[in-house]
Amino acid sequence: MATFPPAMAPDAATTALRDAVGTPGKVVIITLCAWSLGFALYGIWLCLTHVFRTADIHEVLPPVLATLLVWVMAALAVFTNENAEVPAPARIAFLLGGPVSVTVLSCWELYRLGKYHDVSVRQALGR
Repeated sequence: MATFPPAMAPDAATTALRDAVGTPGKVVIITLCAWSLGFALYGIWLCLTHVFRTADIHEVLPPVLATLLVWVMAALAVFTNENAEVPAPARIAFLLGGPVSVTVLSCWELYRLGKYHDVSVRQALGR
């Protein structure tokens, strides 16, 4: 992905680099940029097909895992104090907006799994 700035950045340093390497260098930079884009898209596809297929393990794992991960990220944001200059009401909205909405959607998904497919967290734990 480091090929994108030399290929596309409009600042003086990268423009000078593109001018210094000439046309053959520009062709190489653009070819590497296109390859990087293809590589990134292929990586995204692999993540979607292999990493994020947690429902293959058990149907309730995606909502439980999403809820857990979003609250862990919120806790990290509290401890790193990354939004210290933001006013308190906005900081609270930033901090709780994502986790609360993901938790509500995950609870709704668990409710629907239980109601329509008779799948529960208790069954996932083998009890």
